[in-house]
Amino acid sequence: MATTFAGYVSAGFTVPSGVTISVTTNSGGPTAVTITPESYDSIDDFLTELVSQLTATRPVTAGAWTVTNTLADAGATPLLTIAVTAGTFSISWTSTAARDLLGFAANITAQTSATGTTAVRGIWQPDCPLTTMKRHRSAPLKTDARQARTPTGIVYMNVGNERYMHEGVTWSHVPSHKVWRVDETVTNESLQQWLDDTQWGRGHAWFSVGSKCRVIGNDGNLVGGADSVNNWWPTGFTGIHDIVSDRTVAGWDGMWACRFPAFESDGA
Repeated sequence: MATTFAGYVSAGFTVPSGVTISVTTNSGGPTAVTITPESYDSIDDFLTELVSQLTATRPVTAGAWTVTNTLADAGATPLLTIAVTAGTFSISWTSTAARDLLGFAANITAQTSATGTTAVRGIWQPDCPLTTMKRHRSAPLKTDARQARTPTGIVYMNVGNERYMHEGVTWSHVPSHKVWRVDETVTNESLQQWLDDTQWGRGHAWFSVGSKCRVIGNDGNLVGGADSVNNWWPTGFTGIHDIVSDRTVAGWDGMWACRFPAFESDGA
């Protein structure tokens, strides 16, 4: 039996103003539901707000909205399910950006539950254990410390700035479909697509070039979470060739070593 692993990288994004979706439930509709325009550190924060807006603007009579996902499931593809606990619902994606972010490819009509057919954008699931050069739950401090030593051996130190840094953030055995777009089993699940969306500005419009990220290890813990440093910028690369170093097994395309030179944070 093949072994699978949990853990994922989630990029933050900003929802612009004026984004709505058209929603119908057993209490009425269609109604324009506004997606709150703000910056979200993670998809989890966004989904919490989405459920809040759906509930406030187009409630479910004798029931509730639920949004569940497979982000933390071992070996899964990041798919999202929208459901109601009473009656049925319909969503017309008047915003294709919202539709694409959540992994849907078409409108939802009179369903009790609907699951997206493509991966949630801004999420990368390596399906491989995470290793770092330091304890991954910690947030190692790095400073611009400068020292001066007197002839008699007294040492003076000055520190002007500090940041947090994890070097050599590595997933050593990543399945090919989680790395290369050409090998995807579910559209948008690859590292290649994730980089286009969240780092290069070549994908989904709600992500910035060089988006800040949250990294969840295969043990379910946030990188830096034990020190309350949750958000990180991946650094030290200019293309996927700087991250995907080689095949894990020589001559076989089935698994690849993926190593980010560093993840850095200001602690916010």
